[in-house]
Amino acid sequence: MCFIHELPDCGRRCNTLDVMQESLREADIIFNSIPALIFYRDTGNCYLRVNDAFSELVGMPREEIEGRNARDILPGHARLYWKQDRDVIETGSAKRNIIEPIETDSGLKWIRIDMIPCRDGSGRLMGIIGFAVDITEQKSLQDELERHHAKLREMNEILRREINLRESLHEQLQRNIDEMQQTMEGIITVIATTVEKRDPYTAGHQRRVAELAYAIAEEMNLADDRKNGICMAGNIHDIGKISIPAEILSKPGEISEIELSIIKEHPRAGYDIVRNIDFPWPIAEMIYQHHEYLNGTGYPRGLRRDEIFLETRILTVADVVDAMSSHRPYRAALGTAFALDEINRNRGVLYDPDVVDACNTVVRRNNPQLNWEGNGWIQDYR
Repeated sequence: MCFIHELPDCGRRCNTLDVMQESLREADIIFNSIPALIFYRDTGNCYLRVNDAFSELVGMPREEIEGRNARDILPGHARLYWKQDRDVIETGSAKRNIIEPIETDSGLKWIRIDMIPCRDGSGRLMGIIGFAVDITEQKSLQDELERHHAKLREMNEILRREINLRESLHEQLQRNIDEMQQTMEGIITVIATTVEKRDPYTAGHQRRVAELAYAIAEEMNLADDRKNGICMAGNIHDIGKISIPAEILSKPGEISEIELSIIKEHPRAGYDIVRNIDFPWPIAEMIYQHHEYLNGTGYPRGLRRDEIFLETRILTVADVVDAMSSHRPYRAALGTAFALDEINRNRGVLYDPDVVDACNTVVRRNNPQLNWEGNGWIQDYR
């Protein structure tokens, strides 16, 4: 009877043991299948259990690791791990995301570790469970990225210094340009004044031509640099008259053919005077061309159409309008209406059509009554 009762009990115990052993085997399989490095160390820093991933990292069988102190397994890192263990043991708190290097047979490895205190049922600290992931590849990529960032920062700093240098040079260049512009304007003023001293009847003519030419160029939407060049040329376009005897310039009445031929040389003379001056615009050529006409009947070279600079075509129209509107020793002022009639009759023949149209707009806008008083065509285009 007793025997009959004992067999079932023994069977249950055997079955339970088998189940527990099977469960342990399954747990062991799962434990060793986890790709993360897992270890369990006691409070004395000895490994009690490690998984296959940890064994593979340090290059030793699990049997040689378990039961041995960390200083024997990883001698180069024992002090570091001991300190980490002490922190967890003393504070009773987990430490996470610890990045540490490990020297292995295959070289230096970097791992990220979470260390968690392990307690028994009564709360007594039994040891530390660690979960680690091999981040060697990520660390290498991160280091490479940081090197690139450092290089970029270095390049950005070099670029910033280069930009600052360029800005400084640009500012200095702009100051030099402004100073040169002022110097040129001073020289032009002196030259223009010299011409006007020898020919008082044309006093102010060059300045008015420069102003009107600038306004025409503005109406035609030319770039600022081209407008400035036109204005500069206009202020000295008659500089060649210095070579003409004063008695011819101021002669009242009719001019002889010989005297006219001398006067017609003033564009060439003006060109010769300024051609060696290094202007930022073709001033000398504009002076040379300012009496040339589209149909080739101008002087001194008989240039035609596109052979004449647009800037010069603008100067020519402005010169004609002002000359006809102003008093001369050999005739009275013909008036602005007469001057406009002249350029419109010869629009496309002697004078550039676009320039004539722009001149009409400028003159009528600034002098709607066509009452030329010699005060300058424009006040708004300086």
